[in-house]
Amino acid sequence: MKARIWGTFAFVGVVGFGCGGSDPDGPSGSNDGWEECTEERDSWERCDNGDVIWCHVFGDPHFHSGARCEAASLTCIEVDERRAVCADPANACEDGTYRCEGNTALNCVDGILAEEPCGTRKECVADGQAGVATCYDPRPNAPCSGFGDLYASGCVCFRGYRPTADEEGCVPDA
Repeated sequence: MKARIWGTFAFVGVVGFGCGGSDPDGPSGSNDGWEECTEERDSWERCDNGDVIWCHVFGDPHFHSGARCEAASLTCIEVDERRAVCADPANACEDGTYRCEGNTALNCVDGILAEEPCGTRKECVADGQAGVATCYDPRPNAPCSGFGDLYASGCVCFRGYRPTADEEGCVPDA
């Protein structure tokens, strides 16, 4: 099983965990960043019509819906060519800071506050070792040690985490 590191903290409402709900022809409407999903851009994110989409290379490269920024009254911001986050640009913050507020993970990315509501299944953890606030799955035997999501291609570890030696879990970056 292959593990990859996921490069964002803002999954506001992830849709399409499987590949069936994606658009194989790519995004439509106004685009904010790069447009073509290629093998080199596997797991890269960008903004599309105010929400985050991400490139998935499994079979034919295609896009999946990611964080639904507008639904959460947030703004999609491309941090760099690989990462996009849902953020409140009105809330300035000190880069690199992180915390949990209620059950929402807050991480400062380039001076902009990124938000990740953890929902009902996960709980927010401000992890000092990883230097990030993330949504942890506390269930026993949670996929990817609770710090990642399991896809057909393997574990995709949350930001601040890396794959274990056997690539079946995620641990804080050293």
